[in-house]
Amino acid sequence: MGEVRVDPCPQAVHNAACRIRRRRPGSISFKFTPHFDAERLETTLVWVKSETEELPMVSLERDACKNIQCPIKSGELQTYALTAPVEAKFPISSYTIRWRLKDPSQQAAIEFNAGSMCLAHSLKSTQANMLRLCSLLLLLAATLVSCEVIHFQSCSDECSIAQVRVDPCPQAAHNAACNIRRRRPTTMSFDFTPKFNAATLETTLVWVKSETHELPLISLERDTCKTISCPIKSGEQQTYTMDVPIEAKFPISGYTIRWRLTDPVSKQHCCFQHDIKVVR
Repeated sequence: MGEVRVDPCPQAVHNAACRIRRRRPGSISFKFTPHFDAERLETTLVWVKSETEELPMVSLERDACKNIQCPIKSGELQTYALTAPVEAKFPISSYTIRWRLKDPSQQAAIEFNAGSMCLAHSLKSTQANMLRLCSLLLLLAATLVSCEVIHFQSCSDECSIAQVRVDPCPQAAHNAACNIRRRRPTTMSFDFTPKFNAATLETTLVWVKSETHELPLISLERDTCKTISCPIKSGEQQTYTMDVPIEAKFPISGYTIRWRLTDPVSKQHCCFQHDIKVVR
C-alpha cells in the first residue's frame, strides 16, 4: 500500500480518526501495487465489528475497474479513488472500516489482516491448481459524526455517558454553551452504557432552575425505545438520537438542561446535564 487520503479530514494532522458528516460526500483515495495479475477486481467496504465479524458498511460500486485500470498487472502502481456519501440514517458512532479489492475469479483464499499492507499468498488446491489471491486490506478508524461534541456533567452513578453531541453547535470548539435558535431543529445524540437491565426506558428533558427545582423544558417523545433497542442490557452501549425543535414562544435565555432515561419500574436511570443558550 502507498499513501491513503481522505477528504475532508483535518483530524489527520493530529493522527486522529476522520470525522465523517452524514449527508455530505467524502472522498477516499489510496495507492496500491498488487502482487498478482487479474482481469478485474471487486470492491467491498465493511465495518470490522470484531476480529471474527464483519458487517457491510455502505452500498458502493463493487466494480473496482470503474475507478482503476483493468486488467490488473502485478507490480504496477495504481490509484483507487471514490466519493461515497454517508446516508442520514447511518448511526452516529465510531467505526473501524476495512476496504478490500479482490480478484473474483479465485475460488479459494487465505486472507491476512496486516493493517495497511497488501499480502500476496499462494496455496495448492486438491486439483493441484495454483490459486493466488491478494486482498488489499485498509483499516481506517473513522468517527461518523454530524454534530459537535459538547461538555456535560453526569448526574447518575447507574449509567455512564461516553459522549454528548449537538448539531449545530460551533460554540463547542470554545467549550461554551450551544446557541440554539428558535424554530430551527436541533439534533441531540449521546452514547450511554446502563449498569442495569430494563424492559423499557422513558425520556424526560427538564430545565434545572435550581438544585431542588426542575421544570419541563419541551414536549418530546417519552418512549425511549422508539429511538434505541429494547430491552436494555446492563453493560451494553447504545446511542440515543433526537431532533429537538425549539418553538418561537420559547424565552430567549440561558438554561441548564437535564436529560434522563428512566426505567419506569425500578426508577434506575441514566442522567446528564449541559448548558444551552436560546437565541433568535
